[in-house]
Amino acid sequence: MAKLFEAVASRCGVHHIKATTYHPQTNGLTERMNATIAASIGAYVNQQQSDWDEFLPFITFAYNTSRQESTKMAPFTLMFGRDPTLPFDIPKGIVALSAVNDYYLQLRRFLDQAKSTARYSVKQQQDIYKTRFDTGRRDMILQVGQKVFLKQMMAKNLRKFSPKFYGPFEVMKQEGRLNYVVKHVNDGHIEKAHVSRISPI
Repeated sequence: MAKLFEAVASRCGVHHIKATTYHPQTNGLTERMNATIAASIGAYVNQQQSDWDEFLPFITFAYNTSRQESTKMAPFTLMFGRDPTLPFDIPKGIVALSAVNDYYLQLRRFLDQAKSTARYSVKQQQDIYKTRFDTGRRDMILQVGQKVFLKQMMAKNLRKFSPKFYGPFEVMKQEGRLNYVVKHVNDGHIEKAHVSRISPI
């Protein structure tokens, strides 16, 4: 969100898409990867969970050399243009060294083809997930000035019988298809919320 970061992203040609607060589905692939790594670490750490960092290099290597369902390839292959050499692989008896220019051309050709295949596979998976998610679902449409409540998301601060919603808020504007900017009626503070957190009054 900082102006410096936005300036650097702009200079690098990066289109910065901001995630919605308390809506991890906005950045689903990252959340999925974090969950996979956390589950893998959990299988090896000691009872005090104090040595998790010792296993991180091995777990990330295992993740990067495994075939991904979305791209149909291993991240290592997409990055380096070749299959990884694993500790239990049998060394080849003969190694053929190609000319530098030939190797570069072959690598560029392979990476271009691999990335094109990966993009196609990812798009197919996204379409499948979207179809599954959108089945029988309708987006809520709110009007400017409408009064709403927001769902409480800081679960650790809530007691069993605490109210699940707080407010009221007034809808100020819509941002994108699923986000609304709302203003608290009493104290005037402003929040941006995904429709999944909003309950009309």
